[in-house]
Amino acid sequence: MTLLAMAAALSLGDIYLQSLVPTSGAGIDAVLDGKIDTGWKPEGTPIGEGITFRFEEPVDVKSVEVQGCAGSETAELDLVFDGFRREVTLKDGKGKTSPSFKWRTLFLKVESGSGCIAEVNFTGLAGNVKPPRTVHGKVSVSSVLTPADAYHPGYMFDGRLDFGWVEGSKGTGEGEWLTITLDAPATVSALEIWNGYQRSPDHFQKNCRPKKVTLSIDGGEGIALELADRDGPQKLPLPKAVKGSAFKLTIDEVVKGSKYTDMVISEVRFHDEQGPLEIDTDDVKERAAALKTEVSGKPLEALVGARMTSVCPEGQLTVKLRSNHTFAFYEDTTRGSVSINEVVDGAWIVKSDKAIELFGRRQKISVDDRPYGSGTRETVQITGGPVNVTRVKDLGKDAYAKLLEKWKKGPAKRHVGCAGASFDAAGDAVVLEGVALTGLVTVR
Repeated sequence: MTLLAMAAALSLGDIYLQSLVPTSGAGIDAVLDGKIDTGWKPEGTPIGEGITFRFEEPVDVKSVEVQGCAGSETAELDLVFDGFRREVTLKDGKGKTSPSFKWRTLFLKVESGSGCIAEVNFTGLAGNVKPPRTVHGKVSVSSVLTPADAYHPGYMFDGRLDFGWVEGSKGTGEGEWLTITLDAPATVSALEIWNGYQRSPDHFQKNCRPKKVTLSIDGGEGIALELADRDGPQKLPLPKAVKGSAFKLTIDEVVKGSKYTDMVISEVRFHDEQGPLEIDTDDVKERAAALKTEVSGKPLEALVGARMTSVCPEGQLTVKLRSNHTFAFYEDTTRGSVSINEVVDGAWIVKSDKAIELFGRRQKISVDDRPYGSGTRETVQITGGPVNVTRVKDLGKDAYAKLLEKWKKGPAKRHVGCAGASFDAAGDAVVLEGVALTGLVTVR
């Protein structure tokens, strides 16, 4: 390396991501550590799993280069830049793509292979891309809406804007509070909040969100702050930088939701003299461990982390329940000349040995290409509710026959219209039945 090249390399600063979030699995920071002998691997079936990289501002990169782990020489990936998809094939463990536009968020999705990613490199930027800066701590709150696994305060620090803390008081959230206690003191110059429920515009409008709050540090005098009634991040500078360990935020006034009385905060982070500072808590890991214990030895255990797809090809349904309480399912249908693609995601909990409950959003894209058709329409709305989860062989032949008879009379008929849906052929398949999710699936 020439002296000029060395000087240029040393002048490059670090570019810290706003968020680096895997759908599942641990060790995500390893994909940006410059080492090919470390990496990230999703939990359970890798297909459909992935990583979200979100920058603070749109970036113009020359290329995105992906290095698979040893033994992952061949794989198919989808790299989705702000909704625009590029297919990337790993050959000899390497692949890359060059987006020709600025973008802010990349979702790297595994389509085939082991799913193990050693490194992701962004070329053409004036610095090295790094995971968000973090400080370890814990959070306590005045209340949590039941069920806590869907609304836990740890969701305010997970880097995902579609999850958040929902308080559980009888009112609209005024007087509720959260306290962040850091392992070591930090000097904080600003508070940044993603206000309200940012899972979708529907969620945001229907739930309460803070308007006026008070921040006190280590029990000191309160600092009054005010939030705008909008989604996206809001940086709230403090009158002066304050060093402390315990940061208590009290909700003084809220904007009422159009339907629900629950108050929601999606994300919170600090700023210090170096910039944004994310709070790292153990909540998500602890709740994932608790869920695995809860389903251990029960029928649901085999489904957590597994990729479930329709028994019948016409069903076009794929379902994933993850141990971190997130879920996603994808369904493609055709009604006459209209093709419909649906993605439903959010949080899930265990209700019983044979039932779960979903709390999420439904994103539907309908395409009608007839000369005078409606074209492309996209909708996002709140969805969820209980879903019964039962293996076919546990239902028994008679009960399953009644279920088939009922399903064949409605929209669910596409899930049971093949030879593989017979009782003898589908014994190990799983019946999913609920308002938000219905289908006959098997673990692939």
